[in-house]
Amino acid sequence: MKIMKGKTEEETYPEFITENRESRLETYFLDEQVRPFFVICPGGGYKKLSYQKEGQRIKEWLGQLGYHSGIFCYPLNDIYPETYLKEIQETLNWLKEDKRISNVFVIGFSSGSHTAGLFGTSLANRPDGLILSYPVVTLTAPIAHKGCQETFLHHVKPTEQEQYSLENRIDSQTPPVFLWSTWNDPAVPIQNSLLLLDCLNHAGVSCESHLFPDGPHGLGLAQQEEAISIWPTLAEKWISQQVK
Repeated sequence: MKIMKGKTEEETYPEFITENRESRLETYFLDEQVRPFFVICPGGGYKKLSYQKEGQRIKEWLGQLGYHSGIFCYPLNDIYPETYLKEIQETLNWLKEDKRISNVFVIGFSSGSHTAGLFGTSLANRPDGLILSYPVVTLTAPIAHKGCQETFLHHVKPTEQEQYSLENRIDSQTPPVFLWSTWNDPAVPIQNSLLLLDCLNHAGVSCESHLFPDGPHGLGLAQQEEAISIWPTLAEKWISQQVK
């Protein structure tokens, strides 16, 4: 796992990253002041990273709110989940030790929400909150996102696969969650969100959820969708309630 300084404004941002073999966190510290830090996990089905829409633009939004952030670029296509969880824990440990960081939150989109969920579950060190956008939750049929299921579990024995579905990892120590999705999402069935909400409820974990009636997948900040574009404002209020 690598920690590295993020790209400067003068550098070109690719729309998608299609090749990445090891986890790295590209950090964007606004200054040396103590502020909350957001780990941003773009989506892409574990086959690519939506680096602009669900990475750089999210970083810019969080920066405008006064938060440090970093884009978590995870391995694509060839994932070893046991090693991956260790890298996630190493990332969290590093962030918790940085004196510029007061709180750690993780925000994910689609498959990136699955990774965000891994950050928040079954680890010794966990973030202070999760924001999950149209999340991939389960890797189990019949409601799994097939691409994520096949890619993430490629190196996992059948008897061990269930442990990587978020519904099997939720416990009372899971941090508070802000979740949003669209009811008719054509890529990730809404049952993923409903399943997660049920598990969070049974574990006694605080969750604010917004299930919008209509909208495509991969919306990011949803600036072109009038009815859904309110979600960042709702999330901002939620964040302010979580910050210690």
